[in-house]
Amino acid sequence: MRQLHSILDHQDMQTNKTSTKSMVTMTEDMSDIARKTKIETVSMKVITLVTLFFLPGTFISTLMSTDIFQQDYKGRSESNPFTRLSPVQIYLALSLPLTIVTLLVWASFHFWEMRRERRKEQQSAV
Repeated sequence: MRQLHSILDHQDMQTNKTSTKSMVTMTEDMSDIARKTKIETVSMKVITLVTLFFLPGTFISTLMSTDIFQQDYKGRSESNPFTRLSPVQIYLALSLPLTIVTLLVWASFHFWEMRRERRKEQQSAV
């Protein structure tokens, strides 16, 4: 009876060793996935910022290519109010404030989300 108990204990110990090795491997894999996810998240934030930086200027340049900003109003009696300014001045006057507003809105949403995440972490820690 004693030998049977020893054999069973030995088998349990071997099973625990195998299970522990498996858990260590899974933990290392999860850590690697978490590290890669963090790197990808940083990359996505950079891509988002670059896109948000160029998007307003692209929109304004597309808008300026329409008939609204053309130098001559064909068939209209009133003059074009934009003829006093050069196209570069109009572009900068419209795109710079729009770019700043766009980046500020993104930053406010980003910091609001980060603050919410910190609160969740603090509540889960308590």
